[in-house]
Amino acid sequence: MPEVRGKLWGAILALWMAPLIAVDISGRVVDYATGLGVSGAIVSVDNRATTTDFDGRFTLTNIPEGEQIIRVEHVAYEPFAEHIVFRGAETSGINISLRPRVYSSDPVISFARRNGRTRTLDSPEEIIALISSLPGVSVVQGDGEVGVSIRGSRPKDVLVVVDGVQQARNARGFTDIASLPLSRIASIEVLTDGIPAEYASIATGGVLIIETRRDEPDGAEISHRQASFASSTTTGAMTFRPSRAVKLSARSSFSSAKSDFPYQAGDTTAIRNNNRSDKRSIALSADYTANNVTAWLSVSYYTLGEGMPGDIYHPLPTARRKGDGLETAARAAFELPLKFASEIKASVGRAERHFYIPRPFVFVPVDAEHIIDKYSAQTTVSRAFGDFTGKLGVRWDEEGYAVENNLAPSRNIPREPRRIASTWWQVDYHRVFGEATTVRAFSSARWDGNDELGFSRSITAEGSIAQGIGKLSIALAGGYSEAHHFPEFADLYWLRDAFAEGNPNLAPETAQRQHIRFSAGYRADWATVDIDCDFFARDFDSVIIWKRDFDGLYRPRNFSREETRGREDNIRLRLFEMFELSWSNTVLSAIHRTPERAIDSLWIPFRAPYEQKLSARFSHLGFSAGIDGRMLGKRYTLLANTKWAEPYEIWDAFAEYRRPMGAIEPSLRLDAQNIFDEEYEILTNYPMPGRSWAITIKLEYKL
Repeated sequence: MPEVRGKLWGAILALWMAPLIAVDISGRVVDYATGLGVSGAIVSVDNRATTTDFDGRFTLTNIPEGEQIIRVEHVAYEPFAEHIVFRGAETSGINISLRPRVYSSDPVISFARRNGRTRTLDSPEEIIALISSLPGVSVVQGDGEVGVSIRGSRPKDVLVVVDGVQQARNARGFTDIASLPLSRIASIEVLTDGIPAEYASIATGGVLIIETRRDEPDGAEISHRQASFASSTTTGAMTFRPSRAVKLSARSSFSSAKSDFPYQAGDTTAIRNNNRSDKRSIALSADYTANNVTAWLSVSYYTLGEGMPGDIYHPLPTARRKGDGLETAARAAFELPLKFASEIKASVGRAERHFYIPRPFVFVPVDAEHIIDKYSAQTTVSRAFGDFTGKLGVRWDEEGYAVENNLAPSRNIPREPRRIASTWWQVDYHRVFGEATTVRAFSSARWDGNDELGFSRSITAEGSIAQGIGKLSIALAGGYSEAHHFPEFADLYWLRDAFAEGNPNLAPETAQRQHIRFSAGYRADWATVDIDCDFFARDFDSVIIWKRDFDGLYRPRNFSREETRGREDNIRLRLFEMFELSWSNTVLSAIHRTPERAIDSLWIPFRAPYEQKLSARFSHLGFSAGIDGRMLGKRYTLLANTKWAEPYEIWDAFAEYRRPMGAIEPSLRLDAQNIFDEEYEILTNYPMPGRSWAITIKLEYKL
């Protein structure tokens, strides 16, 4: 009996001593917008707290080993909370970016982080569904590639940025989000106004900024997703640190889909034959963090082979799009003497698409390769001067476009280079009066020079004031911007060159934007409520439109003026760190202003007069579930407003369970899309799938 009692007390003592295994941690807290250190921020872990020094650095000792929540608070910034696994005697190099409470017109949409955890995207379908659930954001998909629209903008006017690197546009002039090799997403930020100078002239329709996790612990994961219509995706990833300063990561993915589904055609049920698609991707990255230098290098490669089924009246059972793409990106941030901060970015990319359409609906066969390459380099220097922060930047881009026509070599287009040199300045002002009033403002100017189209200028001015009253805060923000956007290759050289030709003499489009936004928030220990209303106006002059001439060929020209007026409302409610409810409503009025009386004052095609989104989430003890609804109004599909796509309402749902078991964490996720089996179209004559299901099984291992 004494022996048993001794073993029992030994086990109890071991369990009691286990949490006492401690580590020391250190890191730095910086401003998300400027990259400069934030002084006076309170950093806490497991009831231990410290304050950052003048340069934003902190150290905490005797932190229990294992998974802990690190929290950061500052009167002028949004609170930060994140789960981090601490192992070993010391953990250093923890970099935390804080976002100002009121900086620009659009806060971060932290859809990916639920209770501090990061959501992993396991298939292109999940990427599309997640982005389309963001307020004011919709996707445009029909025959293969998928573009993003923000508040009714054209996909080619939206810039997509991943980890600070501007993503290349395809032959149609927009970024195909379905081909991005994304996995662990930390946050997605939607900028509709107050766009920073480095994006101003190339993001006249808004910016979609995606940040992936750079601080994943060592380990590996594998997952498989099986969905309706013979769709499946398998992914694998691995992360390890050969040293404290270096982290290496690798991720690969393979997805395959038949995607044939039934749809209603009048009184009969037909089969939508989408032709089989296969996508493969691999991404390698290396991170280096030591002293005052942070560097990152990534290489990604993908291949795709997908069907181009055409619309339901002109099926193309053998049409095919094949291609591959390679992109290398590098980014480094470091401190210079005299408290200057610098950042350097560079990227090289090349994408090739082979289009094979033996009998398209225009009865002109296509068999051609379209090749796009892009090289870019950028450097910025910033410094804080009291309440002001100044930033200077320069950038150089070279793009090339070529077409190899296998049916008519005489229509080949040799590589057409385009070079753009840019420079900009931006001044930020940030002042906290007392402990309750925050004023932020910035102004910027950018100049772009093109070797063929000349020079253009973009200017932006944005300001906001926020007042705290106990747990309540109210804010008012507004701004004006003007940008000149050079034509894309899609405007200069048309994709289907057999029945269209480009116009290299197009003038830049001019975009003028203004908005005013009111927001209010309430924060308590048990609830967080945010309400905002944004009134906006967007005008485009010299709009490029493709029109058919008397010889039957389509050609682009600077055609008219577009006027858009709208309002976006958002309500977000969070209770007990478990429940989350959000609602958004975007109302648009978008019309043409043109000398052509036949279409003057008519609605611009594909601009829905309203779009509402409702989302509900619950998460507790490893279980999470949610439902998302999207309601979209009637959209005209022709300039003459004689045809349209009907309104629709779509509801999706999911449930997920994660069960940590030491270093291993399995999870199971169930998804249901279009649960009420709604018949709808995003583009006319391109029906979307009805009710569908998906199941994802994942296994994660953390060292």
